[in-house]
Amino acid sequence: ASGLAARWYQHDLTVTPLPTGPADLLYARLVLAHLPGPDHVLSGWLEGLGPGGRLLVEETEEVVAGHPLLASYEEMAGSLVAHRGGELLLGRRLAAFEPAAGFAVVLNRVVRHPVPLAVAARLFAMNFRTWRHDPFITAGHPPSALQEMGVGLDALADGAAAGEVVFRIRQVAVERR
Repeated sequence: ASGLAARWYQHDLTVTPLPTGPADLLYARLVLAHLPGPDHVLSGWLEGLGPGGRLLVEETEEVVAGHPLLASYEEMAGSLVAHRGGELLLGRRLAAFEPAAGFAVVLNRVVRHPVPLAVAARLFAMNFRTWRHDPFITAGHPPSALQEMGVGLDALADGAAAGEVVFRIRQVAVERR
């Protein structure tokens, strides 16, 4: 509707070269943390940029959840992501990212994003429903604990609990010179 000339591709992001040919812009939000070998993937994406092209990456650096149930959720989610070869709080490592010759970091910052506790609990509850039956999770947690977490997240999402969850998101922009 905006008149922007863009194409959409379905592609395995861990496989390069990308089907686009040299790209002017690549954007990945909360993707790298879930992929094994994020450094290798990131390097492949950079190689997919054309001259002057930019790669924009956003990854979580920290989640400050004052509520104990949300902190437990984050610990469980982080263990699942690590089991699958990822790193949930990958933004911490991106802080020191140094690209290869021919590329320059043009932005590297953290954005603080506060979210009402009920909204964060709703997000966590939706995510929890998608992976609570994963064999890794069920092997490490009794059914009663998983049931309790699901019920507790739903209660926090539906309630008027005071507080907030702060997501610290690392934003990195790299330009091909």
